[in-house]
Order: sequence, then structure tokens, then C-alpha cells
Amino acid sequence: MSSWNISKRIDKKNASSFNNDDKKASQIHQSNKPQQTNGVLPSLRLKQAVATWAIIGIGAQLFSAEASLLRSDGGTFQTHGRLEATTQSSDWIDELPTSVSTHINRDVDPCHDLYEFSCGAWLQQVEIPEVEANVVLAFSSVQDANEVVLKDVMEHGYPLIGELYDSCMNFTNTSDLTANEASLTILGPRLLEIAATRTKEELFHLAGNLSRVGPFLFTAFSVGADDKDATRYALHASQHGLTLPSPQSYLDSQQFDMIKNDFHAYVETLFQLAGYDAAASRAASVIRFEELLAPLYVPEEMLQDPIATYNLKSVAETIETYPLLFKAYLNGSGSLSDLLAKNINMIVQTPVYFDRAEEFVSSDSVTLDTLQSVVAYRYIARYAPELSAPFVEADFAFRRKTLSGQKTQRPRWKGCVNRVTNAFPGLVGKYYALMRSDDAKIRLAQEMVTQIQDSFREDLKRLNWLDEPTREAALDKLGSVTKHIGHSTLEETFPFQLRSDASFVENLQVVSNYELDRDIARIGNSINRDEWVTTGAVVNAFYVPRANRIVLPDGILQSPFFAQDRHFVRNFGSIGSIIGHELTHGFDSSGRHYAGDGNLRDWWSNVTSNEFLKRSEGLVTQYNSYEVLSQTGSGKRLGYTNGKITLRENIADNGGVKIAFAAYQKYTTDQETQDDSSSMSQAEHNLSVNVADKLFFISFAKSFCSKRSDASIINGLASNAHTIEQWRVNGVASNSHEFANVFSCPADSALNPKIKHQLW
Repeated sequence: MSSWNISKRIDKKNASSFNNDDKKASQIHQSNKPQQTNGVLPSLRLKQAVATWAIIGIGAQLFSAEASLLRSDGGTFQTHGRLEATTQSSDWIDELPTSVSTHINRDVDPCHDLYEFSCGAWLQQVEIPEVEANVVLAFSSVQDANEVVLKDVMEHGYPLIGELYDSCMNFTNTSDLTANEASLTILGPRLLEIAATRTKEELFHLAGNLSRVGPFLFTAFSVGADDKDATRYALHASQHGLTLPSPQSYLDSQQFDMIKNDFHAYVETLFQLAGYDAAASRAASVIRFEELLAPLYVPEEMLQDPIATYNLKSVAETIETYPLLFKAYLNGSGSLSDLLAKNINMIVQTPVYFDRAEEFVSSDSVTLDTLQSVVAYRYIARYAPELSAPFVEADFAFRRKTLSGQKTQRPRWKGCVNRVTNAFPGLVGKYYALMRSDDAKIRLAQEMVTQIQDSFREDLKRLNWLDEPTREAALDKLGSVTKHIGHSTLEETFPFQLRSDASFVENLQVVSNYELDRDIARIGNSINRDEWVTTGAVVNAFYVPRANRIVLPDGILQSPFFAQDRHFVRNFGSIGSIIGHELTHGFDSSGRHYAGDGNLRDWWSNVTSNEFLKRSEGLVTQYNSYEVLSQTGSGKRLGYTNGKITLRENIADNGGVKIAFAAYQKYTTDQETQDDSSSMSQAEHNLSVNVADKLFFISFAKSFCSKRSDASIINGLASNAHTIEQWRVNGVASNSHEFANVFSCPADSALNPKIKHQLW
């Protein structure tokens, strides 16, 4: 789904991503409703959508924290049980590949804490790089290597990519007079226009015009598949307007008080740098405005219901109901006349928010001066990372240092690689594939998807809580799943040129204007189902509910997730669990509402639907109980996981590991009758079945070994759809009969409770 904002951010409704890194994919123009996560400096991007979940994925780089383990009765255990204190021997660890055993904490019983057992030695040694807010054993190493490859792609001089990268790198990141004057030259004309408005209607009209190349104001418009006619593009509208990661960041007074001074300093500094008088009072009015706007938002857990967020209204109706938020804004963007002429309908995700926000901004309590300050701030903030050093430093100090805990700025080239990839995901993915893709690897990945799909099919046939009509519909949906593996092969043409000697902002605005006009023209037309929602270079995986599609890009089809020259159990435990996770998203608390053709349609019987809800409540209760402590060693409690917000990802985590393990067992049985000619090492070839079974769960856990700052954990707990890594691993293990059997976990041990919560 496209957004009309070149600053590009993944929206959480278009596709689920397995890895939700803190270097988030930014807002962009076009997709099938992507999810994420969520928005700071862009990473390799997903195409933007509107509702909050549509592209769903693995989200592995989300969290890392030490946590106490919870008993089924709600009490807590000592942090880690020692392996020596059990009847188990640790000799089998020496059979594991060195790359696995070197990260294991041998003093920890895996039946007590699989995460600490699998990652503990690494956690004791690793430090978060100063240029990052987190470090993830699997994802960070691959991402760092990918960025080097992408740098080579950018420097090769391919059309559009080369010019945009050069203009980004040619940026003079200094604080000298010339650089500051250049920044004011970019900002000045539009800021003067904002100050010259005389009515709220004029201001919102101007804000709509700014949205072509700058930020949204209070309404995020995007173009993506119609949930009830997924073959066609539709216009979507969703709530927007806050600086902080979520409304909860404002509503939690303790959390807000921790960052309020830095927030004020950031906004005040931007106003000062842009030449405003009374910068402090302007900053105070902006922050107070956002504090009052936050309670008007629809809560995140409600946004995960695709039925509740599907509200079809004519554009004519919306502009009458919302004269500022929709009429003036769309008119200013230059799109209103076309939309009315075509008699377009719009999917309004959050009508309750828009009712409240329209009343709020129209009221006498919100002055024109306050709204002018808000619009000016958002415009300055949008371009601050691309301006002279003082702007860049102000942006970093708050958005990265305060909100994420990152200590120093990343090298300029890394940011430019991400920005260019966000602008041209398909082109970058194809050029990346020339250097890193492998046909044999893609074929093996396709085979694994089929194997895990077959495993899921057998699981659906056995589940006793599904009635037959619902089971048949579920099997039909699973059989209809489509796959995008590797990278896009579509030819792309762009009717514009970019200049290496132009400013980076000028080039971005050329791309943004093109994408807006292209997307408006798409509304009502058929969707090209071969179009990808992401670049092939991204280290992530996705499920797109409105296409019933799993996406495995080239970027994640590499070690340590996937390799052809190692024991197959490691592939099943890592990439196999990821594939299972994505397939299960089609049947999670949101995905279950979509049929096999990608359309929003009820295919559940009432009895089975009620059973799903009942079982889901068990998962919500389980994950609500997980306490999260600081990773810095202070032992400070940072909060608890939110079982409602993370429900769909927890369903996918639990189901994904279960069906991947079953697929691995089936593959093992099949291999016994075949000649194994793989190129794995002799040590891996000689692994006993029992140790190989253990290696499956360790490989799953190692995908999540991570360490992150307190700030990123706190923000993630408030807004992210993924559970922190330790509880992603241990939560799944505690629900897995297979894990308990493989590790011979005693009954009622921490990860073998009597009550296990599982849907699929």
C-alpha cells in the first residue's frame, strides 16, 4: 500500500514481518497494506499501507531483555536453573557444531530457560555497538554484510539508484554558514506559506499540499488492496499525527515524564534552527497539542481487527463529515477533484478517531497559531535528517538517542543505502540479486515451504477443536497460499530523471510526487499480483493476508538462517520456523478473517470461532504475565509484555515452531531411505537423532539472541506487535510438548507447565 509520504514508514496492516528491527522501514508509496513497525531512520523497506497489520513478519530484532520465568500459578522462579542440578548430562552439547555450542550457557538448564541456555555465552560477551540501539546475533551480522553489498550496488552507478545515492552522499553535513543557509533555503518558502495562512481551512489545504513531499498531518492516506475485493486498489485513511511511537507513550505519565524534557528540547531546537522567534513557547504548544491528541487515538489492539477497521464511505461523504481533515487536506493535495469525478469510495480505518480529531482541531480551544506551529514542526522534523549538521544532530539526539538508546550516529553511507532502498525497493532488490541470489538456494527454499505447508495441512486434519466445515475452509486457504521467494522480476520504468548534483531533498520530492500521482491513478484498477511488497534485499520474511502470500526475500535466505552445506535440522529450526510463522499468520487473530482468495470474508462456524477466541485468551493471559527486566544489568523492571497487542505474533510463533518441527521429523524419516549426498561436515552428518532434535530448538532460539537498550525496550513494550525475544523463545517452549519431550523436561518445570496454550 502506498503512502503519500516519501519519509516512508511500514504500516502494520499490510503485511506481517518476522523481523521488526529498530532500524525501521520507512513510509512509502504502494503495497498491499504493510504492518511494522513502526518509525525512525528507514531500513530496507516494505511498501506502506494503511491499517495496522497487513504485512506481517517475524520481527526478531525487536527486543532483548532479561526476564524472570513465571510458573503456571503466576509466581516466579529463580532466574536460571543450573544444568548440573538436574539429572541431565551436558555431554551432548559437545556434539553440536562449534558455531552453535560456543554461544551456549552450559550453566543453564534448557528446561528452565531455553533462551539463556542457547544465547547466554554470547550475551555475556556482546556489547551493543554505539551506532545501534540493539544487536542481534543472527540478524545484525547478515544486515551488516548486506549493507556492504548494497553500498557496492549504489556505487555502481545504476540509473536512478546511482543519482539518488550520490545526492545523498554529496550532502555536506556541516554546521558552516553555507550549509545552514542551504537548509533554510529548502525550508523557508514553505514555512512562510504556513505563517501566511489566515484560516484553519487555508492551513489544512496547505498541509495537504505539503503531504505530497512532506509529512502527513492528522490523516494518513494510502493506496492498497481493498480488503473485500483484494484484486483491486482502494483508497485508505488511518489515524496519524504523533511524534512518539504510540499513544501510550503520552498516556503513561511515568514514561512520558522520562522523555518530556528531551522532547521539548528537540522541538524547540528545530524551531530555533529554522529561525523562529519564541521557539520555547511554540515547542510547548506542539507538545501539549500532541498530549491532547493521543487520547483520541483508537487503541492498537482494536486496530488489529480487520472487520472493525473496514468502514467503506464515499469520498463525498467523508469530505462533508470532515471538512478540515479530509476536504481541505485532499483538496490541497490536488487529488480531490479526481476522486470525486470517479465517485471513489474510501476505507476509513478509524472513524471514531476522525470524529474526535475533527471536533478537536475545529474547536476554539485549538488556535490557528497552535496549528501553524504543529504543521511547521512536522515539516521541519520531516527534513531535519537531510539538512545541515545542527538539524541532523537535533534529530539524532531525540529520535535515536533518547527514544532508542543509540549512542552515536551511524556512518552517512549506511543511512543513504537505506534511504535509496526505500525509494526504489524493486530496482535495488534486482541489482542485489545479481550479487547474492542463487537459483539452487531459491529452489531449496521453495521445497522447504512446500514441506512445511504439508506439515501444516496434516496438523489441520488432526486438530480436534475445528469442526468439519471450518477445517475444510482452512485446508482450502492453506492450499491457496502463493509464494514470492527471492526477488521481484518485474520490469520497472520511471518517467523521470534524478540528478547527482541536485540536493537529496529535491530528488526525494521528485520521487514522492510521482508516487502520489501513480497511486491516485491506480484506485479502482486491478492489482498486479506479481508485484512485491518489499525489496528482495531485506533480511526479513512476510505474510500478506490480502494476497494470501508468503514472502521470503533473498536477504534472509542466507546463513545463519539458511544454508545448503549444513545439517538440515538447522534450516528447519531457523528458516523453517520462520516459514511456519508466516504461514500461521494466515490463521492468527487477524489473518483468520481473510479467505483463501485474500478477501475479508467470514469462513468460520460460530462454534469454532468461539473456541478460537477461548484459546486465544489463554495465550493473552500467558504473555501478559511476562515481566521484562533491564538488559543493562541493573535488574530494573521495565514493564510487562502486552498479550493483546502481541497476540497475532504469539500465535504465529507457537504455530510456526510446531509445524516446522513436524516437517523436520517427516524429512528425517524420508532421508533414512535416501542417499544423503549433502555437503555438510562429517561432525554434523554424525549427529545423533536425539542431539539433532535438540539442535532444532536451539536453532530456533538462536534466531532471537539479542541485546538492546532500555529505551528501545520501553518503547517496544508500548507499541510493538512482537513479544521481546526471551519470551518469544521461552513462551513457545513452554507451550511445546515436543520441546518438553526432546529435552526430557520434568513435569511442572518452568518450560513444561501442566497447562499449555496452543491453537495451531
